[in-house]
Amino acid sequence: EVIRQIIDELARSDDWSQKNLKATATLLSTQVGLEPAIVELAAQRFAYGVKPLSEAVIKEQQAIADSFTELKLLPKRIVVRDAVYQPKQ
Repeated sequence: EVIRQIIDELARSDDWSQKNLKATATLLSTQVGLEPAIVELAAQRFAYGVKPLSEAVIKEQQAIADSFTELKLLPKRIVVRDAVYQPKQ
């Protein structure tokens, strides 16, 4: 229930941000240290919305995690799917 509420709130925040690009840019520009016009351009190009991870993304992330394990950047193998949120049907 808590995760669903967080996802719903993120969706509302994304919706507001997309509809209020100038205000979004003003808020974020002070945090990232860039001019509002630059942040607004980036905000226009941003892919808004919270979506579940696709199989392709999960596989890609697993390949990256496996590479990091092989390079000894991770101490043990991570199974990405174990960390993917699966909403109850």
